[in-house]
Amino acid sequence: LDSSAPPARRDRVLASARVRHVLGQSAAQPHTELPDGLQWHAVDQLPSRTFAPAPGNPDDLAYVIYTSGSTGEPKGVMISHRAALNTIQDINRRMQVRAQDRMLGLAQLSFDLSVYDLFGPLAVGASLVLPDPARGADPSHWAELVQRHHVTLWNSVPAQLQMLAHYLHAEPRPLDSLRLALLSGDWIPLNLAPQLEQLLPQLALVALGGATEASIWSNLHPIKHIDPQWRSIPYGFPLANQGFRVLDRQWRDVPTWVPGDLYITGVGLAQGYLNDPVLSDARFLAHPLDGQRLYRTGDRGRYLPGAELEFLGREDGQVKIRGHRIELGEIDAALLACEGVDNAVSLVMEDGLHERSLSAFVTPAPCEPEALPGAPLLSAVNRYAQSQVGDFDQEQVRAYQEDFAAAALSSMLEVMVKAGLFHDACPQPGEPAILQALEVAPQHHWLVRRWLGALCEAGWLAREPEGLRLLREPQAPALIWGRVEQAIGAGLCSQTLLDYQLEHVRLLPQLLKGQVNPFDLLFPKGCQDLALQLYGSDAVSRYNNHSIAALINRLATHFEGDGAMRILEIGAGTGATSTPVIELLDGLDVDYRFTDMTAFFLSGAKERFAHLPWVRYGVLDIDQDYRAQGLASQSADVVLCAGMLNSVQNIDSALARIVELLSPGGWLVFSEPTGEWAPILLTQGFMMTPVGGDHDHGRSGLCNADLWQARITALGGECLPLLPDADHPLAALGMQVFAARFKAGARRVSVDSLRSALAQRLPDYMMPAQLQVVDRLPLTANGKVDRKTLALWRPAADAHADTGHDSHALDPLSATLCEVWAQALGLSRLGVNDNFYEKGADSLILARVAGQLREQMPLARAFSYDTLLRQMLNEPTVGALARLLNDEAAPTPETPDAGPSRRSANSNALLVPFGGGEQGPVRVMFHAALGTLDYFQHLGRALAEQQAGPVIGFAVADTEQYLALEPSRLIESVAQDYADRLIAEGHQRFQLIGYCLGGLLATEVARRLLERGLEVVDLSLIDSIPMFIDTDEELAYEAIFVPNLNLDPVKTVFGQHIEDYDVYRAIELLMDRDNRRVPAGAMAALSGDAGLDALALAVRQQSARSQDERLAD
Repeated sequence: LDSSAPPARRDRVLASARVRHVLGQSAAQPHTELPDGLQWHAVDQLPSRTFAPAPGNPDDLAYVIYTSGSTGEPKGVMISHRAALNTIQDINRRMQVRAQDRMLGLAQLSFDLSVYDLFGPLAVGASLVLPDPARGADPSHWAELVQRHHVTLWNSVPAQLQMLAHYLHAEPRPLDSLRLALLSGDWIPLNLAPQLEQLLPQLALVALGGATEASIWSNLHPIKHIDPQWRSIPYGFPLANQGFRVLDRQWRDVPTWVPGDLYITGVGLAQGYLNDPVLSDARFLAHPLDGQRLYRTGDRGRYLPGAELEFLGREDGQVKIRGHRIELGEIDAALLACEGVDNAVSLVMEDGLHERSLSAFVTPAPCEPEALPGAPLLSAVNRYAQSQVGDFDQEQVRAYQEDFAAAALSSMLEVMVKAGLFHDACPQPGEPAILQALEVAPQHHWLVRRWLGALCEAGWLAREPEGLRLLREPQAPALIWGRVEQAIGAGLCSQTLLDYQLEHVRLLPQLLKGQVNPFDLLFPKGCQDLALQLYGSDAVSRYNNHSIAALINRLATHFEGDGAMRILEIGAGTGATSTPVIELLDGLDVDYRFTDMTAFFLSGAKERFAHLPWVRYGVLDIDQDYRAQGLASQSADVVLCAGMLNSVQNIDSALARIVELLSPGGWLVFSEPTGEWAPILLTQGFMMTPVGGDHDHGRSGLCNADLWQARITALGGECLPLLPDADHPLAALGMQVFAARFKAGARRVSVDSLRSALAQRLPDYMMPAQLQVVDRLPLTANGKVDRKTLALWRPAADAHADTGHDSHALDPLSATLCEVWAQALGLSRLGVNDNFYEKGADSLILARVAGQLREQMPLARAFSYDTLLRQMLNEPTVGALARLLNDEAAPTPETPDAGPSRRSANSNALLVPFGGGEQGPVRVMFHAALGTLDYFQHLGRALAEQQAGPVIGFAVADTEQYLALEPSRLIESVAQDYADRLIAEGHQRFQLIGYCLGGLLATEVARRLLERGLEVVDLSLIDSIPMFIDTDEELAYEAIFVPNLNLDPVKTVFGQHIEDYDVYRAIELLMDRDNRRVPAGAMAALSGDAGLDALALAVRQQSARSQDERLAD
């Protein structure tokens, strides 16, 4: 057993084999508990004893090795002593294995190549060298062991020897002791032998084949030359006492050149599968005509002239696509013949509609890397950037940097002092006391702790056992900010940047409490102008942006690849860096893809660069699998990330994905702050997510330059020196540009060149529909190419690509709405039934478009902003919006299954269909208190994709009618309405899903359906928590409501001076006094201490105003 195997598979094997005793070592205990009934024995702790040899029979069972089964259940292959010994002795004789040989044991014990590793060399007194398990997949470790121990014999799958070849190409070292390599278990690339002939000319290669069911190997072929006409390495000739038969479907031996089913015969055949007589009889059978025992391999093969076998692959390796029978091996051979290809694998993929198509994956061949461009390139880049920003005095920049940091630190400290901290009442507060005094929202706890760390590092605070002590009184922040303002005239700072900082200073108490959304300060009213100025107006931002522009311009000017240089910008945002970069690229042969993780920025970018057809747009979240977002590996020659890598969920994972996206010789260019600078923590810190999501004690993703460069180097990158360099005055501001080249030791292979080359070798019907160039092919634990993983690597269709109906075929209203929404999402066009959410919309974009429609379209002005927004939240398509504006159910192009929403004359229910097919129970989703289905958009589409039954959602059609319902009868009234609608629709079986208030509605609807004799399959409630108080106090209801608007329930409703503790204490007191109720007016009559008196006064003051007045505030 493989000790690292997944516990579930390990336990299935143990159960299948009916194991009772497990032998291991005390230092290698199982990571998870073994199933009941098994006894673990640590053999290194057993007392030493001498045992008499047990009598044996050559036909006794020697070992059982479990292999994967087509049903998903592992199957145990039973091999006898006679069968295994036959193979081992024949290989030792043919390969002249002697006591002087040394074998490198790469195979895991659960893989049958290890049987020869163990018993082949040891049977003749030779040695076995075992790698360090922790470095078992490291080719540098293998080479080190071969060299140190003078290893002579190699036994592995082809991919592992290919890994060694790649390593030796990059790091040549003499491995003269290696004389023989045995290769089996997978296809051997036709170009592997020529590579090894250059690297290890003394190494003899032998191809072996067979099956675990036939004692390791059953045939061999010494690889002495490669025939240009071969599609694969020949299978060769049978080993001693073994044989092959190639039979047709009538059990006849086929002639030379004719393909047939491959069967193994002879002494090596297994006894069968352990405890599985049915499968044993199906795979080990007697020939119906002559009675010879056969093992049905499931492979195809044919005899060549001279009686040598050619292996044609699995039965499913010969596939049928659109009526054409295709050998996948022929496609692989054609790909391997293409220039620059090192390895290739093709396979058949099926889409969701069971359409079969061919996909192929190739890896690039190694090459000698060109020298990294150095001083001349950076000198030219620096000169250009300097010409755009001017010269600065070193001392002037240093003073500005110190003043800016001091201003931010003093503002942090001031807000704490104003909260009563570091004074007589609380002279040495601990961190919990500071968080409590500032009423810091939980998501900002980590940020305040970082503030405290920065204040300690600056010498303003000191950590002592009793708490944090103030070392010096803070300077007046206004004076220090005044010194920062003086830098505007020198061009170091901008008024925009200063105003942005000062707005945060003014709102620090509310920001800390979570009462102000920091994104609203960066994008006021959804406008990007402030952010665009902010990221491109101060000196260091301008220098960095122009440095990046000049660097990418030089890379594009000297690009030598096929076609245009492909530039992918990730996290482009407002385009502050994109603009100077794109300006310098105009006129060059480039393909520029502007992306961000939200579609919010795409419309502005598309408008700004509308005159440049080589700029494309898309949504990309680098924290997620890029293939699922429509991108392929090695699809970019330059990746640009301006100031965004510090904000990803996992920096190392994001960088690894970016490297996969880069082509050989590709460049990663990015800018980053190189430290937790106080002005950044004061402002953007409120928008950051701490590393690892630790909102209590986490850190930001900001780190120093050495760590960034170490990350790049660990991924194989070659770093250029930083810009601005250490001697540049602006370097003191800690904002750097990084540039690194990757994969310079691999050939650049374009998909277009591969297609052109394949067209010369393959007919059209054999051309792969999808071709990818990948860094390396994934391998299974046994070192074979992992085709299951490859099948998952097909890029999805780009969800943000241009789709939909031709706008010329639509009515004028729908065409106009499509244009408005396409612009908002950064697309060139949008279909009338394309879902806004699927195209990248979020609530912010929906809100912006609702306002835009009322401003620009006369038809929309007849509807309130709330009505328009609610419509798009419930039915996020142009078609549904057009029906609302037309106020009629005019037919529009419909998507399959879904169709328009439906409303009945006597009902306030809006039924929104999501699709899902006709077969199966109807799945019904019930809205929360606000009456919209925005929370259900993603769930509804996911359920519909299952095609397990129709999916519909209930939303409120008329909010005025909904709000006019008597509160005490709201649930009963709405549930009756919705139940009647479901019954009228003719459904018989239901699955009901309710969120929040919708859970109560779903429960009542379920009761009514059951009372009518209909079937409720199940009822799912999501966060449907009952009200924790029973009250008719309006202010209490408002406190429960306002968190939906991201507002503080206590401060917003009762006043900034009221403490949370006093409100919750008052509710508990009244509930205890009034039989678990809070009657209207009771809070206004409270008294007893200062806190309750203040609360009662606030309630009386707020109650004197109407609810409309309160909510308007």
